Amino acid sequence: MAAAWQKPSNISSVSATGHRIATIASRQLGFVRSEQLREIGLPPSTVRSRVASGRLFRVHQGVYSLVPPPYSRDQLWLAAVLACGPGAMLSH
Repeated sequence: MAAAWQKPSNISSVSATGHRIATIASRQLGFVRSEQLREIGLPPSTVRSRVASGRLFRVHQGVYSLVPPPYSRDQLWLAAVLACGPGAMLSH
C-alpha cells in the first residue's frame, strides 16, 4: 500500500504558486482539481506542461496528483470524488 502523501520537506525552495498548490493538495491527500489550479492562476497550458514534465500526474479528468502512483485506496476514492465535482460524495 502506498504511503500517505506528505507536503514536500523542501517547501521553502518551491515557488509561491507551488506552495499554494501544495497547501491545497495537503488537505486533499495529495490531489488538486483543475478548477483549483485555475483559481490560483495556473492556466491550462501550464498544467499540461507540468504533466508533460512530470511535475503533475493526471489521475482522472480534471484531477492531478503531486506525486506519481501508486496511490492508496483512500487516495483513489478521494480522487474519484474530486473528479465528480462539488457536492459529490462517497458512501459505503
